Amino acid sequence: MKTIIFDMDGTLINSEKKYYHIWENLLAEKKYSITLDFYKRILGKPTNQIKREFLHYFGDSFPFDLLFKKFMIKRSELISDADFELNEGVLKFVSWCSYNNVICGVATSSLRNETHHILNKLDILDIFSFSLCGDDVSKGKPHPEIFQKAAALTTSKKKDIIVFEDSMNGVISANKAGLTVCHINDFIPLTGEIKRIPIESYKDFNDVLKSKIFLELMEIETKNPVT
Repeated sequence: MKTIIFDMDGTLINSEKKYYHIWENLLAEKKYSITLDFYKRILGKPTNQIKREFLHYFGDSFPFDLLFKKFMIKRSELISDADFELNEGVLKFVSWCSYNNVICGVATSSLRNETHHILNKLDILDIFSFSLCGDDVSKGKPHPEIFQKAAALTTSKKKDIIVFEDSMNGVISANKAGLTVCHINDFIPLTGEIKRIPIESYKDFNDVLKSKIFLELMEIETKNPVT
């Protein structure tokens, strides 16, 4: 039995772009700015590590606590309204998974109540057999804990589990857990040695279903019809 584990933010939904723009606007008010390369480093990390990255980048006088509080308020507003869209091809892909009896799960740094609220609002929560969320682990990505625990929730062997991730920290986390990784290039491309970790990098999930490498990995010769 094959299992696919999906990250949520930036992989299933377009949230990372929206979170980045919140940070851009908040920082601009205080005459600061960040690069996509910096943002890539904080994706998926817990708050204490994000704070460390900001203070290292801007210096100890940077008002992280104030700005992070404002960020979380605006982020909560987005989540409350579930003001996100599924990334391109997600519905078609999860339908394909269902047709081919592939187990689907979620492993995300977002909190469980947020995750289930968003996925429920987008009408895809019931597709997933299990979920591991930020409040289920003590160590955030790039530590492998979340994917180790997610893998333990399925009967699939490690070689039969594929992870879809968009972030550098997520890719590292899944790789450290000994799982095969595919990259969704939603917002920020991988660079350096990290881009060698995934078996392939895809623009979206429509591209995944066109990939011979992915279908061979799943041991499925042809793309079965989806509705």
